[in-house]
Amino acid sequence: MDQESLNLGKKILNHLGLWIIKRKPRPVANVPPIDVFHVYDEQPEPSADNYSTIADYPAEAYF
Repeated sequence: MDQESLNLGKKILNHLGLWIIKRKPRPVANVPPIDVFHVYDEQPEPSADNYSTIADYPAEAYF
């Protein structure tokens, strides 16, 4: 193809609005609202001593 036919094709597509590719809008997800969970900093965390089976020895004795 020569340059003249390429320019003619570009002009035709430009006139029809097909030369510049239009992107589709991004899809929007319809999700339920996010619930806010309160963080309680003073909750006691379980330690290794809570899981030891023999109460006579501390947890450090096993490591």
